[in-house]
Amino acid sequence: MAKIEVSGVADLSGTFEPLPVGTYPARVTKCDVAMSKAKKPMLSWNFTITDGEYEKRILFHNTSLQPQAAWRLNQELNGLGVAYEVAGEKPNITISFDTDDCLGRECNISVGQQFGNKVDAEGKKNIMNTVEEILPF
Repeated sequence: MAKIEVSGVADLSGTFEPLPVGTYPARVTKCDVAMSKAKKPMLSWNFTITDGEYEKRILFHNTSLQPQAAWRLNQELNGLGVAYEVAGEKPNITISFDTDDCLGRECNISVGQQFGNKVDAEGKKNIMNTVEEILPF
């Protein structure tokens, strides 16, 4: 059996205080295709804050890949400066891009807050961050 020691631990609760609402410099550290709980394709993003008091904090974000949400995908790719191809005409437009082109991109992210699904011992819902917008760096 191995003896394990982990030092320098500040908190064992596994929770983070949410970042204040605002705009933060960030880098895309993950951009994968995943499935939503409803079994619909989406992009699963990680953004790592790159400067300031919250440097190295990671924010999670999902973008639907459903046709009715393509406007949001368009905004986010433009915010990152990622090149993509558009083919076809209404109502059969296709957007094509490589998720690898998103990785490492620097941007600014507009961060908001919303209530989560967890409830503490006092009956209060947790507050979590949301990525509201991806903006050029």
